Amino acid sequence: MSWKTDDLWKKACLFFGRAFELTREDPLFPLWSSMGLEFLARAALAKVHPALLADPQQGENILYAFGFPSNKPPKSVPAKTVFHRLKVVVPGFIESDFTFCTALMEMRNSELHSGELPFDKYPANNWYPQMCRIAKLLSEYCGRNLTSLFGEKEAKAAEELVVAVEAKLHSEVSKLIRHAKLNFEKLKKSVRDEQVKRAAATLSRQMVWRARKVSCPACKTEGILHGEVVKMLEPRATEEGIEERAVIMPTKFSCIACGLSLPTHQHLFIAGMAEHFTETSVADPKEYYGIEFDPSEYYDGNEYGND
Repeated sequence: MSWKTDDLWKKACLFFGRAFELTREDPLFPLWSSMGLEFLARAALAKVHPALLADPQQGENILYAFGFPSNKPPKSVPAKTVFHRLKVVVPGFIESDFTFCTALMEMRNSELHSGELPFDKYPANNWYPQMCRIAKLLSEYCGRNLTSLFGEKEAKAAEELVVAVEAKLHSEVSKLIRHAKLNFEKLKKSVRDEQVKRAAATLSRQMVWRARKVSCPACKTEGILHGEVVKMLEPRATEEGIEERAVIMPTKFSCIACGLSLPTHQHLFIAGMAEHFTETSVADPKEYYGIEFDPSEYYDGNEYGND
């Protein structure tokens, strides 16, 4: 069994090649494509290290990933775990990508392991453009491109689809911001002032870790930007204690004053609000390291050396 990046990449190319031999309406087209996507995802993890593919429940699997022989076939993690780990490993692979990929894998499993036929009526427009965007992202992470994955003809068509998806999203974001701005400006000044005041009061209660206040692109009132941790930096000792820092990737924005909602990282990227930020917290060294210290065990009250 091979968990090498190149071997997994070649298998992804093989499965996508089988998909492209079919028409877009053929139910086998999404089946082969889903299998190609899974092996592409596994290739991306293996690029970091094959150990990311090893089922950690048995130590032999980890040892195999590091090149040690195994007495029985090694077991890899399921597809859902693969895509979950990609959220941490691959920049730009976000929660909505994870949701899309796992949904496609569930349909694939239903097609293969049940009496259902979920791909029989599954139009390519419902999933193929999104899959192409993710395939492009993972291919580039692997140091390759869509042409080497799909072939020149299919890659060109896929690139055009990705551009179209991005253009559609640009239009959607512009519409959301414009609509929120117009609705806010139509309100009486007294009503706008009241909503701004209410927004400020609500934000003071809603601010949590992994969130920050930012100016709304529609009404310029402060809204709240939520995110998810993509990386923990090395802790460092300061005069205040042990400083922990987390790199946060923005995932959604909401403004209470005008009602604007930007629900995904892609929306935020287009709106110019997708820059990562760092959250810092300080922990007491005793709590951080789990140290239990009772001074009475070491000090009986006598001032030694002051007799």
